[in-house]
Amino acid sequence: MVGGIALSIFLLISIVSLANAAEEIRFRASSKSLSGDPLTLTGKLHIPHGEAPFPAMVLLHGCWGITDKIEDAWARRLVSWGYVTLEVDSLEPRGKKNICDDTYVVPENTRAQDAFDGKVFLSQQAGVDRSRIGIMGWGHGGGAVLCAVSPSNMEDYHWQKKGTSPSELIKGNGPFKAAVAFYPYCAKSLEDAQSPLLILIGDRDSWCPAALCRLQVPRVITNHEIQLKVYPDTYHGFDAEDVNTLVSSYRVAYDPRATLDAIFRVRDFLARYLK
Repeated sequence: MVGGIALSIFLLISIVSLANAAEEIRFRASSKSLSGDPLTLTGKLHIPHGEAPFPAMVLLHGCWGITDKIEDAWARRLVSWGYVTLEVDSLEPRGKKNICDDTYVVPENTRAQDAFDGKVFLSQQAGVDRSRIGIMGWGHGGGAVLCAVSPSNMEDYHWQKKGTSPSELIKGNGPFKAAVAFYPYCAKSLEDAQSPLLILIGDRDSWCPAALCRLQVPRVITNHEIQLKVYPDTYHGFDAEDVNTLVSSYRVAYDPRATLDAIFRVRDFLARYLK
C-alpha cells in the first residue's frame, strides 16, 4: 500500500514538473502599508501551456510566507491542470517575512482584501477567463479564504474599511467561483458563504483545531456547497513534503496519504466549479 502511495505521488510530481516557470509581478493594492503609505503587492504568476483563456486561482500563503514545499508546489500542480495561478505575497510588501508568532500584524481580513486585489489583477490578464477565478489558502491564508467568502468571518476581524461592508466588498468584486482552505482557523459560522468551499484539515492540528471547523460548517442546506474533510492522525501542514518540525510550538508534519487524497479532492472540486 505504501508503495502504491509513493508511486501515485511520483506520477503527480512528474506531471507538476511540466508547468511553466513563474513570473514575478507587482500590482496595486486597495489597503495601505503598515506605515499608512500606498501599497503595491507582489506575487508569482504561473501560466499553463495550451489555448487561452484559462480559469485562474489566487493563492494565499501561510503565516510563513511563500514556500517551495507548499504554495509553489501547489501552484505548479494547478498550472499542470490548466489553471493560471497568482501567488500573492502579503508579507514582504509590508516589511514582514514571517508572522507566525503574531498573526494579527497582517490579519486575515486584510489578506482577503489582497485576494480580491489579486482577482482584479487576474481579470485584467488577456489569458484569464474572468468569470472563472477561484481562491486557495493555507493556514493563515486559509483563514483569509474564509474571510473572502464569508462576510461574518470578515467582520470577526474588526472590519474597518470605511464606507464598505464585507458583503459589499464581495458583491462589488464578484464572489470567487470556488474556494479551498487548507487547515484554516474556523472563527465564525460559514452559513453565509458566497462561494462553494472545500476545507481540508487534520484532526491532530492543535494550531487550527478541526473541532472548530466541524462547529462552523453548517448542518443545514446553504446556497453553496461546503465540504469539510478531516484527516485522522494528521497535523497542520500535512501537504508540506518531508517537513516534520515545530512552528511557534505547533507541530507541522507531512502526511503522504492525506496529501494524495487532498490532491484528488482539490482537482475534482475545482473541475466541478471552474472547468
